[in-house]
Amino acid sequence: MTVSQLARLLDACGVEHGPAADDVVPCFLHVDGEPLLVGAAVTSEGKIVQLRTVGWLSAPPGRHRRAFLTALMDMNFTHKLVKYAVDPDDQEVVAYLDLVLADARLTRKQLDRSLRTFRNCLGDARKRLQKIVDSGDDPGEEEDEAALLARLLRETLEQAAANRQPRGRAPSDGEPRREEPRREQPEPDEHPEITPHQREKAGRSGGRKSSDDAIDRMMRELEDEDDPDSA
Repeated sequence: MTVSQLARLLDACGVEHGPAADDVVPCFLHVDGEPLLVGAAVTSEGKIVQLRTVGWLSAPPGRHRRAFLTALMDMNFTHKLVKYAVDPDDQEVVAYLDLVLADARLTRKQLDRSLRTFRNCLGDARKRLQKIVDSGDDPGEEEDEAALLARLLRETLEQAAANRQPRGRAPSDGEPRREEPRREQPEPDEHPEITPHQREKAGRSGGRKSSDDAIDRMMRELEDEDDPDSA
């Protein structure tokens, strides 16, 4: 992956960005209605693409710092794709997302999904961390996580509906529905024809009956010859 290829993918995703510099494309993502500067970088000889916030948040000093850092560690454990860190030099909070490509090719669909996930996680994380800075209490992210899952599900369904190919048009309310012609079923024959197999079977059974009658007659004749009174 090259920087120029990444810039073309960002254009395809509708992301506003500036010219690339030092393998980084500066982008502007809208999080909760506000623009956020994000650097899209190509590293490790084109095998990794990283999205990284610039000037997002700062870790607070004082008594709220412990709750703030604990929340960051909790989000690092909960969010599998997006990670958070604090720059020890200036206390800047950095959120980043790594796409490990190796020898694979990054597609527009993959980048678009990653951008949506990054944007949603940043919005929820900012609300949680800002409440800690203001009050020192961590509200958690149970409600925010539920809202995040609902948004991701809705966006996934919308994307699936957009990608689905049309398979015909349903008739409108005023349009008559087409009825399939009914196939006429043949009426049963009152005198069905006897198949050759049935005729052959009947002939064999009739022959056996005639042979049995002949044997009975012969036995009766023999008995009459042995009986002198019958003469």
